[in-house]
Amino acid sequence: MNSALYPTESELRNAYEIMKGSPVPSLPKVALNIEQEMQKKDVNIARVADMISQDAAISGLVLKTINSPAFGMGRKFDSIQHASVLLGLENIKNLVIASALKHVFDSTEPAVQMIWEDVNAVAQCAVWIASSISSVAKDEAYLAGLFHKSGALLMAKRFSDYDQVLRIAKSDPGRWIEEEERRYGTNHTLIGFILAESWKLPEIICLTILHHHQESCSEIEDEKLRELIATIKAANYILDVILLRESTTASNIPEFFGNAINELALSSDEIEALKDQMTEFIFTK
Repeated sequence: MNSALYPTESELRNAYEIMKGSPVPSLPKVALNIEQEMQKKDVNIARVADMISQDAAISGLVLKTINSPAFGMGRKFDSIQHASVLLGLENIKNLVIASALKHVFDSTEPAVQMIWEDVNAVAQCAVWIASSISSVAKDEAYLAGLFHKSGALLMAKRFSDYDQVLRIAKSDPGRWIEEEERRYGTNHTLIGFILAESWKLPEIICLTILHHHQESCSEIEDEKLRELIATIKAANYILDVILLRESTTASNIPEFFGNAINELALSSDEIEALKDQMTEFIFTK
């Protein structure tokens, strides 16, 4: 990837300094063990499945995700072993990491819960979008959907007034980064990038987190990266439309959303179908 896509050393040092007192959480042991196992030449699917199954909380979340309507697997998985064989190790690893994020940030804090409600819905919508465009993998769409606001989760735990930032973001997403920078001197895309890198997420996920607030990604040469960023942007907008948020009337939103739709080449019928799926997901869960 082009080095210009990455944050500078000074930006990273500044973010680390600002977030002192709220360290980046470590990758949970089960995910770390899987990562180490998959580095071996003689990696064994059954052994990896056993590692996941030993963590009841993580394995339960993985199975719940795989069996959700968004993944459209057409069958019910009753065991991690069964899922690992059919989905493959890389897909399972990504789902374990996504589940680990949910486990690590399980909190009753209002700001954290507000963010979780959004990212969970966006992740589901991203999977449905991925089902419409074969070039985006479902597991990557889900992982990017859950992690794209992971920096906001960390900032909500670090700063007691972060709920005020979230209220501004709900009404005008274009001001989200600006308001974070004004108050704290850093922003959630950079903090999320740091978390994703520390958890050894795929490069495409790390960069999607960092750039998902860009109005246009036309200057990014990598087509897969552009499409994954566009998937997350489109999923966020669809969620905002369904919830009738003020953000849908912000002046820059039509162009922001239009760029994502053009990148994905989604038809108006596909957009309406996604809205229907998301409406059912949000209001019947």
